[in-house]
Amino acid sequence: MGIAAGATANRVALEAMIFARNAGRDILAEGPWILEEAAKTCTPLKQALDIWKMCPSTMNPPTLRTLFRK
Repeated sequence: MGIAAGATANRVALEAMIFARNAGRDILAEGPWILEEAAKTCTPLKQALDIWKMCPSTMNPPTLRTLFRK
């Protein structure tokens, strides 16, 4: 869907994770589920998550821990 869709997916994912962290949720443990919830309202994010599910090695748990440190 192009660069604009990718930018939208990134923005929605970032805002969902920040909102969850500020609400006191454990983003390391709940990260994938938080993103799944956000994807329900964002088609580009849903498509990105679907691609990730087909090739999960591109975003393994240590990478998630690195990205979402407090």
